[in-house]
Amino acid sequence: MLNFYVSVIIPTYNRANDLQRCLESLINQSYKNFEVLVCDDGSTDHTEEIVKKFESKLTIQYIKDVNFGGPAKPRNNGIKKAKGNVIAFLDSDDWWYPNKLEVSVNYLNEYDLVHHNLDIYVNINKPKGIARGRAFKGDILKDLIINGNGIVNSSVLVKKTIVDLVGEITENKNLIAIEDNDYWIRIAKL
Repeated sequence: MLNFYVSVIIPTYNRANDLQRCLESLINQSYKNFEVLVCDDGSTDHTEEIVKKFESKLTIQYIKDVNFGGPAKPRNNGIKKAKGNVIAFLDSDDWWYPNKLEVSVNYLNEYDLVHHNLDIYVNINKPKGIARGRAFKGDILKDLIINGNGIVNSSVLVKKTIVDLVGEITENKNLIAIEDNDYWIRIAKL
């Protein structure tokens, strides 16, 4: 396995309580070679206080900006500050199982981008279903264009070399809610 240092980028807006659960899941990761970048989109709640509670438990940065109204700009803010050679995306209302990073980084020896299904919960103790990604066959670019987004955002790990080639996630306000699919399409072109 190569030496992967993962930058976990968490965009958030007024989700302090969800963010706490999200960060707790990172403390429990079996793979420890990572940093956390909490990218606040102008929250007015106690998000910053939650982040401060984790400063002694995680390598964590708090990056606050004025409200943009979508996750693209906060994610880009995190990418700009990332020190890792791998970028991982995690939404603040999601959380990971303890072995998520350990299992995922192993696939980066063969692939530039890794994604997987996510379990959906009503609350931390009550499973509801599965958010399914899909396996891509043949021309990934063509598949994404014809069949739509098949990648669950909070599951993604992508090599920073790819992110550097593709550039920023689009901040076009007309693409809010589909900016991630635009990004995967641009990555697939490579």
